[in-house]
This record gives sequence, structure tokens and C-alpha cells, in this order.
Amino acid sequence: SSISVHFYLMEALTLFGEHKRYAITEDSGKWMVRSIMIGDATWVLGSLLDVILSYFYLLDDTSDWDVSLVVLAIIAALGWLICSIIYLGIYAYDYYEANHNVYSLNVT
Repeated sequence: SSISVHFYLMEALTLFGEHKRYAITEDSGKWMVRSIMIGDATWVLGSLLDVILSYFYLLDDTSDWDVSLVVLAIIAALGWLICSIIYLGIYAYDYYEANHNVYSLNVT
């Protein structure tokens, strides 16, 4: 688990930086860009907290009973949850818009 959280953090930082280099699309509004940036930021936050916590769990035998570390683990999990909810919402909206535009083109 300690190795995988480092890979997740590297992937999160890569994707977070990628949005700064490339425009998402010209059609998407500011809310879409902001939503993706917020989703990426919560992914980076969750990954970073998981990496920090992995070092506590590896190096300290008594860290399993530390309440503050458990609270940080819950915050990291909430970061992952918020990220996935935002991404699912963006996907659902994009899917709806793509199908709605196809149907409207066929009607006219």
C-alpha cells in the first residue's frame, strides 16, 4: 500500500499539471474547467495525505492507535470521494450533452 500511494500521487500531480498546459475544450464553460481543477486538487490532497500517512504507519508502531492520524486518513478518503463524485458528475453531464446534441441534430 505504501508503494501504490506514491504512484497515485505521481499520477495526480501529472494530471493536475496537464490541465494547465492544455485547454480542456473551447465549448466547455468556466464551471467545467473549475470543476475539473477542484476534482484534481482533491485527488492531489487525498494522495498527498495518503503518502504522509504511509510513512507514519511504516515508521511508528503505535500509529494505529493515534486518533489524529485516523482523522487525517478520513480526510484523505473524503478527498478521494469528492474527486470521484465530481468526475462522475462531469461525465454524466458530458454524456447527456453529447446525446442531447445528437438527437437534436437528427430531428431537424
